[in-house]
Amino acid sequence: RDCDVLLLDEPTNHLDVESVEWLSKYLCGLTKTSLMVISHNPQFLNVVCTDIIQYSSQKTLDYYEGNFEDFRKARHISSDEEAEALLLGKDVDEGVDVAANEVAVQSGEAESSMASGSLSTGLLDKSSKISFPIPGTLKGHSSAKPVMELKNVYFAYDEQEGPMVLKDISCRLTLSSRVGIVGQNGAGKSTLLNLLCGELVPSPTPNSSTPGEVFKHRNLRLAYIAQHHMYHLSEFMNSSPYTYIQRRYKDGWDDALQHRLIEPQSEEEAKMRKDLAAKYGKYGNEVQNILSRVVKGNEIFYEVQWKTLDDPKSNTVESLSKLKMMGVSSLAKAYDE
Repeated sequence: RDCDVLLLDEPTNHLDVESVEWLSKYLCGLTKTSLMVISHNPQFLNVVCTDIIQYSSQKTLDYYEGNFEDFRKARHISSDEEAEALLLGKDVDEGVDVAANEVAVQSGEAESSMASGSLSTGLLDKSSKISFPIPGTLKGHSSAKPVMELKNVYFAYDEQEGPMVLKDISCRLTLSSRVGIVGQNGAGKSTLLNLLCGELVPSPTPNSSTPGEVFKHRNLRLAYIAQHHMYHLSEFMNSSPYTYIQRRYKDGWDDALQHRLIEPQSEEEAKMRKDLAAKYGKYGNEVQNILSRVVKGNEIFYEVQWKTLDDPKSNTVESLSKLKMMGVSSLAKAYDE
C-alpha cells in the first residue's frame, strides 16, 4: 500500500464482476502511488486510468491523456470491433477496414519472403491447412438422454482436513445442452468441470467411503480447454500452433491426454492403485496395459496385461466395473480414446 510504483499485468483475468469492481475502487484509492497497468478490459481502464499509452504495431509508444474512452475519441474510433483491435495491439486507421489491412500485410510479407527465397514460421502457419474430423454420432443415443452426468458428488482437495468444495452435486448434459456455469470466484466452477472431464476424482461422501458417480458415454469425444491452460501448453511454449498440433498428435492420438490417463497423477494415486491391485489384481499385480476391448450385451470387457506377467496366456478379460474397483478405469478410457 505504501509503494511508489505499482505494476499490474492483466489484473482482471479470472476475476468476477464484483472482484473487478473492488479492485478498481482499491486502485483509485491509492492516491500516493503511480500505477501502470496492462489490460484488455476497457471498462477497467476507464475507471482506473488517467492516461493511455498505446504500444503500436510499429513498436512505438503513443501517449494520450484521459481514460480509454477519451483515447477512443482521440483516435476517432466508433465501433467496438476497432476498439478491440486497438487493445490487441493492431493499428486502426480511420476509414480503413481492419481485416483488409491484415490481408494486405500478410500479402506483402509473403511477397517479400518469396523474393528472398524463404518463408517465416508465421507465414507457414497461415498458409497451412489444418482440418479436423467431424465427430461421429452416438448411435442409438437420443438427444434427451445424458452423455455426461454427476450424481451426488462431493469433492475436497484435502479430504482429511477439508473443506468440501462441492457438496452433493448432481447435473447432466445432453447432446442438445448449451450450459453456462456462473458463480463467485472460488465457488467450485472449474472444479466441477474438472470432475466432469475426469481430471479430478470425487471424494468419498460424508456418510460413506463410496464416492458419488461420474458418468461419460463411452463413445463421447470430449474437448476441454482448462482455465489454467498454460499448464498443459508449457512444453510447447516455443512452438507454433501448427507445430504444436503435429507434435501432440504425431501418432494419430492425443499424447498429452494418454499420459494424463495412464500415469498416476500423484504419489497418493500411485499408492491407491498398488493397494487395490493387491486386493483385486491377478496374483496381486497391477494392470500394465489394456490390449483390446469387446462388448458383450450391455457391458464392456477389456483384455488386461498384468505387471510382471509377460506371458500372453496370463492376460485376462475384465469388466469395466472391475477396473473401476481397482482405480484404473482411466486406462480403459485411454484405450477408448
